[in-house]
Amino acid sequence: MEKYPNNVSRSLPQQHRFSIILPSLWPYLQHLSPTVNYSFLGFAAAGYSFGQLIASPLVGKWSTVRGKVTLPLQLTMFVGVAGNLLYALAGLVKDTSPTAALWIVVVGRIISGMGAG
Repeated sequence: MEKYPNNVSRSLPQQHRFSIILPSLWPYLQHLSPTVNYSFLGFAAAGYSFGQLIASPLVGKWSTVRGKVTLPLQLTMFVGVAGNLLYALAGLVKDTSPTAALWIVVVGRIISGMGAG
């Protein structure tokens, strides 16, 4: 068994974040709150990179200390899915609180970015 898993199995599920989520982020934010502005779009888009910035050194250190990447890889995939689910479910609260729905999107993007760590 190889020490490092195939890069395709790791990168393929993560590429949807750039090919599907980023182009659809602005229409989704407008759907959640018609009064949203471009500044918030930038904030929401940057949330992914911020989460990745926080998690990458931690996951890298953990993988190095552990000597194996299997468990960190599985955990980051789970965290990424959880963040994407949070992002997708933000629409459930848009009728109650559009502002809360927008912040749920940002938190979901941050968690999703942490999953890319």
